[in-house]
Amino acid sequence: MINQHLQAATLKTEVSTAIAELQEFIATCRDAREARKALAVKLIYQDYLYEEIQTILDVSLGSITGWKQAYEQDGIDGLRLNHTREKKLPEY
Repeated sequence: MINQHLQAATLKTEVSTAIAELQEFIATCRDAREARKALAVKLIYQDYLYEEIQTILDVSLGSITGWKQAYEQDGIDGLRLNHTREKKLPEY
């Protein structure tokens, strides 16, 4: 039971940190397209439904999913327009 509480507290802290990081990026972002990506991810962390975000930002569900994955994999850099994901080769 204590372990579950610790996990929940840790997750809440990670979400709060992500929201703050995304908000700072949005506030300083010079490109509206990058800001929209960050806003979509921020709204996910604030428990908005994907369909709500789709309506608010007028973007596809696939875009929202891709932006979230890019952020989770590469952080803020994953939301930048010129960012390309490195394909990781399997380790043998």
